[in-house]
Amino acid sequence: GQPAISYYDETNWDLKYASYDGRKWTPQTIDSEGKVGSHASLAFNLSGHPVISYHDVSNQDRIANADLKYASYDGQKWTTQTIDREGDVGRYTSLAFSPSGHPTISYFYWSNMDLKYASFDGQKWTLETIDSEGEVGSHTSLAFSPSGQPAISYYDSTNKDLKYASYDGRKWTLETIDRE
Repeated sequence: GQPAISYYDETNWDLKYASYDGRKWTPQTIDSEGKVGSHASLAFNLSGHPVISYHDVSNQDRIANADLKYASYDGQKWTTQTIDREGDVGRYTSLAFSPSGHPTISYFYWSNMDLKYASFDGQKWTLETIDSEGEVGSHTSLAFSPSGQPAISYYDSTNKDLKYASYDGRKWTLETIDRE
């Protein structure tokens, strides 16, 4: 019942997490391997443990490689893993848990200017491009509908529109919500 935040320590290029126990905040470094932690999104799994999606620019170079990463706490220790590493991926992450308790992440694929979605089924991560029409996919926000399906709001910078992607169990539907 106490607040917690994930954040990017720009001075040290680290992913950090701070929790409040009712009296004081306790910050801790979660990932310090390279330049990590920007575009962080925090959620809590069904066990109440924190989980964070974030951007890792450690390998970014002139061909624009950067990764989508994921950190999870099991009650004892933090574990980190790379989810997607094709091009510059992982900006504007939004992390949510499906009704079955599996993590899902919406994020921006900067190299191709696309909206992407990663979902974990308990065994493996599945990566898919949701929208690739123009320069789309920044500023994502992911949630699940009352029927248990994912939905994502995001920005279309080509048309300067707010867009919405919803999944019905079979296919994604893309809509423009607000035009410039």
